Amino acid sequence: VNRWKKDRKIFAITRDGRDYFARYALGTDFRPLPAMAAVLKILPWQSGERLAAWFESTSSFLGGKRPREVLASDPRWVARAAQDAVESESFAG
Repeated sequence: VNRWKKDRKIFAITRDGRDYFARYALGTDFRPLPAMAAVLKILPWQSGERLAAWFESTSSFLGGKRPREVLASDPRWVARAAQDAVESESFAG
């Protein structure tokens, strides 16, 4: 799991020295979904909390759904939403 985290195939939230991983980032075989690595390559944030917040927040780009809700079923759409988030943030500054 640490290797997956280092390779940005998955992210974790650390609390009291323990890493917690999002179930929605894993397939039925409990390995990281390939889509998660693709999305994490787009999102520049390193903080697990910031990444979790993005995956948990509703997205107008995704029709009001949360990225975590459609990651497995429509990974390209989630990647586009991630790119939109990065581009939107660059104009917000």
